[in-house]
Amino acid sequence: MEEFKNKKITIAPSIMCADQLNMGNSIQEMLDAGLTQIHYDVMDGNYVGNITLGFDLLKQLNRKYPTATTEVHMMVENVECCVELAIESNCKMAAFHLGACESPIRQLVKIKQEGIKAGIAINPAESVESLDYLKNYVDYALIMTVEPGFSGQKFIDTTLPKIKLAREILGEDKAIIVDGNITAVNAVKCIEMGADTLIAGTSSIYTGKGSLKETVKIFSEAVRQELEERGIVHVCFC
Repeated sequence: MEEFKNKKITIAPSIMCADQLNMGNSIQEMLDAGLTQIHYDVMDGNYVGNITLGFDLLKQLNRKYPTATTEVHMMVENVECCVELAIESNCKMAAFHLGACESPIRQLVKIKQEGIKAGIAINPAESVESLDYLKNYVDYALIMTVEPGFSGQKFIDTTLPKIKLAREILGEDKAIIVDGNITAVNAVKCIEMGADTLIAGTSSIYTGKGSLKETVKIFSEAVRQELEERGIVHVCFC
């Protein structure tokens, strides 16, 4: 398929799935595996029923590992406050949920003014059409393929058309990130719809079956094989 020739697919580890007691080692292991983009989940216990990583830790990680591309996913109610904290952390990318924000354009502009890529996260039950009026302000869309808040959920197939529509709305020059139970099979489904960044968690690389370098290789080769079976070749992973 010509449209997928030389397509670049980014594998972004979901760092909340790593060993939380050895976060520094987990980041270094990720970099050693050849991956540079980190997916960093901030959950406040209000927007979702879970509390995970915080901005102080994010600031420390960005200071110690400046070459890593940290993409912070804010699953929070107080978007305005958290956008300020994300900016102060020196992250490279930041996304919030549209349904939690009363002034999305203002917040997107604020993020972009700091040289940070700005994104909008879309839940499975939410409409992707909202991206149409935000497309001039966003650098990427984060499409949730499970309900936000917890790992280990089943992939929701009805999110696939949302990925395709998001690609049609945003065009080819902006990223489409998919997050939630991204197995090799589900990854291929998402790539075919237009996704170019895969959030990798317990379903793909944090399996506990070998080093991260080994599991990344196994996952990327499994995705490549699935793609080739569908006639999609010359895809590169990073």
